[in-house]
Amino acid sequence: MPATSAVASVTGMSHVPSPPPRLVDPVGVARRQGFRRAGLVVVAGLTLARLCWLDSSEHLDFSVYRRGAADVAAGLSPYQDAGGLPFTYPPFAALAFRPLTWVDAAVGQVLFLGTNLTAYAAVVLVSAVRLGIARRALPWWFLGGVHLAPVARHLGLGQVNLILVALVVIDLLVVPTSRRGWLVGIAAALKIVPGIFVVLLLVRREWSAALRSGCAAALATACGWWVAPEASDRFFRALLWDPVRVGGLSYADNQSLIGVTARALATNPPPAWVGLPLEVGAVAVGLLAAERCHRAHDEVGAVLMVAMGSLLASPVSWSHHWVWVVPVAMWLTAQRELAGAVVAVGVTLVEPLTLSGLVQPWPEPYGPWLAQVACALMPTTALVLLLIAIRRRGDLTGRPGGGRHTPAVRPPTRSGPAARRSRADRRPWSAGRHGSADAAPTG
Repeated sequence: MPATSAVASVTGMSHVPSPPPRLVDPVGVARRQGFRRAGLVVVAGLTLARLCWLDSSEHLDFSVYRRGAADVAAGLSPYQDAGGLPFTYPPFAALAFRPLTWVDAAVGQVLFLGTNLTAYAAVVLVSAVRLGIARRALPWWFLGGVHLAPVARHLGLGQVNLILVALVVIDLLVVPTSRRGWLVGIAAALKIVPGIFVVLLLVRREWSAALRSGCAAALATACGWWVAPEASDRFFRALLWDPVRVGGLSYADNQSLIGVTARALATNPPPAWVGLPLEVGAVAVGLLAAERCHRAHDEVGAVLMVAMGSLLASPVSWSHHWVWVVPVAMWLTAQRELAGAVVAVGVTLVEPLTLSGLVQPWPEPYGPWLAQVACALMPTTALVLLLIAIRRRGDLTGRPGGGRHTPAVRPPTRSGPAARRSRADRRPWSAGRHGSADAAPTG
């Protein structure tokens, strides 16, 4: 009796033949790779054309930064009424923008666009590494994200938010815990809103990093105060507390909860008894969602939750401030929440100003309400995502999401030397290996 039959008679199991090996069609594989490469070439060409068109735009915010830096260099206040868009950042920001005045405006515009693209590439790269996204998907994320309305409008205006996002992401997801905090503090000194990430450091119980953030922000602010004392005194005493100076809060491009409320109530600004609870509630929801993600060792998700909470809570969050949508979509894709990623991308394909222009001409009483709905898609989606992250903490945030302490999962290997090496150890792109780079958990 054959050995297999003897074993089958003893165990009471009939012999089940192993399935035949799956044949790979080299022609089909080559064809699919060719389609992917052709698609990537098309997208790259469209992106290059889009960037050339964006480089030829007015870059209004870049002009404001350059003018504020020139005013500070000349001993003037960057907050003087120049008959155009006002300079709305702290004096340290005007000091940091000083290199923009060392070159011609056209050259500075190109250099600033290149700096923004570098910062954007860094955000995509760090997000992909921490989330374990394959390298072959990186070009699609980088090129495709440029066509989303927040990123495209940001680059066309010559904004600074991508640089601030890169500072925060690199500091919280790349820099070791022992040196973390400085970049977040610099970002907070450039624009007050990133200071909310200091609270995330406290949630993660990284006390020293939070202290370093405060010291960095204080030192940078002191530098601005030393160079422009009168402008600093005016900014921190009056201008910081006047959100209307930034622009009309009911403007269709304002994608914060205050903007939605101002449009609904037809008032600018909304009453304090309405606006203040909304701001506090948005911050609380964002921090609670971040805390849930942190407990699930999903540090990428924690950073994104705080970012969305801050965008909802800020009195003014123009649509080009929502450049966080690219790492948010990457995070949702890594969580296998493809429907959420599609919604996040879908609501940011078209600018709110364009949507409101399409529906505003409709007859009363539908036009105004439809325009308000169109201008509330971004904040509504962000708020729903925050609530889902809180409620589904065991599902949405419980999956691998770039946690700092996620252990590397070693796949089964054959016996011999290969058993002592895992693919994650040989490939630094692995989310598991990168996620365990830090030492012991901090909270």
